[in-house]
Amino acid sequence: MGVIIEKYQVGNALKITAIDEASLEEVSFVAPIFASTHDIEQLSLQKLRYKEAKKKAAVPPVDPNYY
Repeated sequence: MGVIIEKYQVGNALKITAIDEASLEEVSFVAPIFASTHDIEQLSLQKLRYKEAKKKAAVPPVDPNYY
């Protein structure tokens, strides 16, 4: 899984945006300025996996005009 991770300093925090290159799914979160690169990468991957799993488990909405 190729992931692009962007970090922007906003005051005393970091805004993290992670994009999965294959699916183009994006997640973002705020981390403390002293957070390690490893922790940021791990959390980014966890959030992307969670979003992917949630998307796969989603049931498509029922069209009210179908019946």
